[in-house]
Amino acid sequence: MDFLPILAVSVALSLDCFTVGLAIGTVSQGNPLLKSLVVGILFGGFQAGMTLAGFAIGVFLTTTFLALPSWIAVILLLLIGIKMIVEGLYEETSRRDRYDIPVITVLAIATSIDAFAVGAAYSFLDFGIVVPAIVIGIVAFGISVIGVLSGRKLKEIVGESITIVGGLILVGMALSILFFRV
Repeated sequence: MDFLPILAVSVALSLDCFTVGLAIGTVSQGNPLLKSLVVGILFGGFQAGMTLAGFAIGVFLTTTFLALPSWIAVILLLLIGIKMIVEGLYEETSRRDRYDIPVITVLAIATSIDAFAVGAAYSFLDFGIVVPAIVIGIVAFGISVIGVLSGRKLKEIVGESITIVGGLILVGMALSILFFRV
């Protein structure tokens, strides 16, 4: 397989990472570069790992259980998004960074479910999965970092009310999964 289709799939899979990274950047505190690297590593790692897992398991489990992970992603994104909106409306957002490693890990899992399906689809093709998984992980890393840093910049421009916008982004993602993927 040529490199361009692999790159196109990688970018498509990473758009969720950018969106969630943007939401994280709107409310994260502390060193923005460190936060963006943590998000990038977790998101890129889960994208690559889920691609490999999907490839290993193949199409049988994907066709049987593909709807269940989509529902899990919807629920996780809705819960975190609604929580952000409530905090933005009723709580002081500057108390602490609400996106610690466990929350980022949950979001990384929620955004990498599509990568599992792509890995399963790749299992039917007559070439290895290592290069696509590496490219998917690297692209997800880069796009996630850009998302977090963009969200941080947006927060500087708009101010603390951006927490509500970040929550709305996650709720919107959940609804798009619900209506267009499940």
